[in-house]
Amino acid sequence: MYAGHRELLADPDVDAVVVVTQRSQTAAIVADALRAGKHVLSEKPMALSTVDARALVQLARERGLVYAVGYMKRHDRGIGVARDRIAQWCGDGAAGAMLLVRRR
Repeated sequence: MYAGHRELLADPDVDAVVVVTQRSQTAAIVADALRAGKHVLSEKPMALSTVDARALVQLARERGLVYAVGYMKRHDRGIGVARDRIAQWCGDGAAGAMLLVRRR
């Protein structure tokens, strides 16, 4: 048992961690893990700002580590069906003309 995440990250027998914590703490703990040389899987959102998110990606790249964010619905059958249906509607015009697309 570890007293906290820093103690866990100091353990040389730990190669990778899964970060599941309060959203406001995710980016800081992921950064600590990457600085400690650990591969990381975290929940979404990976950070509360794009600046912090980019910094985590850069940190992982600089250290040659794997950092992944889990998206539980990415491979869900229903999501695939919806994506295909939307593509069909857009392709055959059944949904009408697309007026606005906003990417966040």
